[in-house]
Formats: sequence, structure tokens, C-alpha cells
Amino acid sequence: YRAGSRATATGVTVVTALSLRSVDESLASLRRNLLLGGAVLVLVQAAVVALVARRVTDPVVRLSGVAHRIAAGDFETDIGAPAGPRETAALTADLTAMLARLLEAIGERERAAADAEHARADMERFMADASHELRTPLTAIGGYSDLYLAGMLDVDGLDRAMTRIGSESARLTALVRD
Repeated sequence: YRAGSRATATGVTVVTALSLRSVDESLASLRRNLLLGGAVLVLVQAAVVALVARRVTDPVVRLSGVAHRIAAGDFETDIGAPAGPRETAALTADLTAMLARLLEAIGERERAAADAEHARADMERFMADASHELRTPLTAIGGYSDLYLAGMLDVDGLDRAMTRIGSESARLTALVRD
């Protein structure tokens, strides 16, 4: 209650009191409405912040997934076109350029490995051919030497053997020089 008093001209004091129940109810309703409205505003703000944060972070999360797939060896993964905020678009463009350079380096490495394999095969063929070409004159020289040591050559045979050893020696020298 709210009470007030006043004295009259006759000397009587008049006390007046009013109930404050309706004021208390109005204030309680106002408090409830303010709390409920504040809670609704906080929830709406939280939802807006979550949506904005998701909109900003989704492209970065997507690019992070792309980077993880590339790191795992999936070089055919689709990066996508640069889109979204400036930073995300720049990150997408840089990731695309990095993947292109990585694929180029892998291609160069594979070509170098293939070239090295061809060179190794060529070297093996060369070594086999050279070995064969060197063995032929050496076999002839060794054979005539064995015939001589076994006493199986007469004078004419010895002349032919020495001539053949000389020609095979010249052939061997030419092979080595070439």
C-alpha cells in the first residue's frame, strides 16, 4: 500500500492508502517480459553468430579437407573454383596452383625415372654387345695360344696362327678405341 496523510483546517488528520497490487503485478509482468525478451534476443543473436561463423568457416573446412586428401595422395581431388570471402578465394587459388606444381613435379620425376630406366637398359645392351665383341677375338687368340702350347701347330700353322692372333689383336684394339 501507499499511504499518505494530511491535516485539514479543522485539525483532523486524513490518511489515504492505495493498494499497489496492480503496480506490483505490472512490474512483475514487465520483469518477466524483459527476461523472456532478453533470452529470445540472446538466442537469436547466438543463431545469427552461428550461421555467420558457419558461412565463414565452411569454405575453410572444405579446403582443409581437400588439403588432407592431397596429403594422403589423392592428387585428382577437386579443389573447386575460388569463391567466398577474399581470403578463402585466395587460399583456393593458391591450393590449386600448389597442386598443379606438385603434379608437374611428379610428372617430371616419373619422366626422369623412365629416362633413367631407358638409359640403364641401353647401357646393359651396350655392355652385352661390347662383351660379346671382345670375347670373339679373345677366344681366337686363346685358341691359337692353346694349339701352340699343345704342340699342334706346324710351321705353316704357326704362321697362320700368328697372323690370325695379330689380326684379332688389331680388331680388339679397334673395338676398345671405338
